[in-house]
Amino acid sequence: MKQSLLALLSVALLGIFAGCASTSPFGDDGHLNCLTVSQLESIPRCEATVERITPCSVHLTTDGGHSLSLAGPGGADRAILGFMDTLEKGHTYTFPDAFIEYRKTQDGPNKTN
Repeated sequence: MKQSLLALLSVALLGIFAGCASTSPFGDDGHLNCLTVSQLESIPRCEATVERITPCSVHLTTDGGHSLSLAGPGGADRAILGFMDTLEKGHTYTFPDAFIEYRKTQDGPNKTN
């Protein structure tokens, strides 16, 4: 009986941890629209290629086949808008690394001349 309970418990824990590991920010439709810095900085590391650039958004496809959009109809954080201006159609970038590196190059609030 004790072994049966331990086996059941270990299977249950494995299921719980497997579920946590497979959690993805991409929706059921495989799409993620990033509007905030925290959203973009927290996506799982991936390669993404710029497919389309519009005046208010950039659309990319990840190496996992997901769709990633920056900005969109609701607008986005200023840092994301500036980053969008650096992206080029057809180029592949590593996320979130490319965005984090971009942020490091920007003038901080305490910069002196």
